[in-house]
Amino acid sequence: DIIEARLYAQTALRIGMMRIEADPDWRYNRPNGTWEEDITVGSGTYTLEGHDPSDNDLTDTPEEPLVLTGIGKKGDYLQLQ
Repeated sequence: DIIEARLYAQTALRIGMMRIEADPDWRYNRPNGTWEEDITVGSGTYTLEGHDPSDNDLTDTPEEPLVLTGIGKKGDYLQLQ
């Protein structure tokens, strides 16, 4: 279960990158915080979060960083990527 949880967390990150690539206005269309929560994948779930660590505002400056976090859950296991 722990290996699957890790894979689901990695899946969340890949989905996050695809959402960014597909939407040129992603900074305005995605909130700072949880982007997707407890999405079923395989036999577990993933949650995707995006944060601007400098000021918690993704919309104010396009040069500021983004930290994507993928959280995978399977059974009793939770993995962060």
